[in-house]
Amino acid sequence: MGSPPSERGRYRDEEPHPVTLTRGFWMMESELTQGAWSTVMGSNPSHFASCGTHCPVDSVSWEEAQTFAKRAAQRDGVTYRLPTEAEWERAARGGQTHLYAGSDSARAVGWVASAGPHPVCQLARNGYGLCDMTGNVWEWVGDWYGPYATAGSTDPVGPASGQLRVVRGCGWGVATRNMRVARRDETSPDVHAAAIGFRLVRVIP
Repeated sequence: MGSPPSERGRYRDEEPHPVTLTRGFWMMESELTQGAWSTVMGSNPSHFASCGTHCPVDSVSWEEAQTFAKRAAQRDGVTYRLPTEAEWERAARGGQTHLYAGSDSARAVGWVASAGPHPVCQLARNGYGLCDMTGNVWEWVGDWYGPYATAGSTDPVGPASGQLRVVRGCGWGVATRNMRVARRDETSPDVHAAAIGFRLVRVIP
């Protein structure tokens, strides 16, 4: 995980380090859409509701994403959760070494400096067939924000406690350098931001 010192636009909290993931998982191919949220929750909280049912849901807090995962799991009879930060980065890289999720061109896979979100999966996918892991909306992950364990770790889940949760992937309106796969950010788990959504992991039994 992380970025090499030579990567243009990198931040100090992207210290490169080895991570081992021992458990497989299924990642949603796109960010959760407004239509999927409405089907489970019965309402649409999105600031950009006019974007349509195929656009990512936005303006949901970390806690609300957790509530959605539990309700959807009860409906489907499986286990859903937010990905760990390590799982998110593994999925975003798609088995490749690109600067962005699926390409070295940000515009090939993400909406650069946009005025709002777009319907999901309109641009190129990464090596795992996942879309919009660069741009569209930031995505909540399960971890509290904190420094990486630079000595390396196995199945990391982040700090045991904290004040801010990690968001990954970058949202609409950001500059190209901030759309890199390695880019991290953090915010309060109770915030409702028009540029933050999420995607879920389905746990393999």
